Amino acid sequence: MKVARNQHNAPSYATVGSGVRNWSWTWIRAGYYSLISLPLGHKASEEALQMAARRRAMKRLSGRLSHVRAARMRTAIGELDRTLVVVESEELLEGQKRGIAIALRKAEKELRKLDRLVQMGRISHSSLEQRAKKALAR
Repeated sequence: MKVARNQHNAPSYATVGSGVRNWSWTWIRAGYYSLISLPLGHKASEEALQMAARRRAMKRLSGRLSHVRAARMRTAIGELDRTLVVVESEELLEGQKRGIAIALRKAEKELRKLDRLVQMGRISHSSLEQRAKKALAR
């Protein structure tokens, strides 16, 4: 198995979930040079979440991040050996909630606009389907 190395010759790490951008400088100072966020549907992230759900798998970090809990595991992603980090943080959760609320407001706005276009007869059926699908995919 290969260990992925970046330009700093340090191992690369992946985090499960989203919103890790806020933490990237703290992680880089701690020796983590490459951070990526895996979608929750990814097989490796599902395995990492199952591991993190086990009793005492999540540990409190030290120092400035003592309010954050994390668990890590090493696994193969493709041909590369990676360390996956599952992070639990109120800050990250609040950021996710804000993002979901914004996406919902945008989708509702677009659906109201489509409703007005339908009422006035100014949109084709195919265009309506396409735009509604796009709005609901947010």
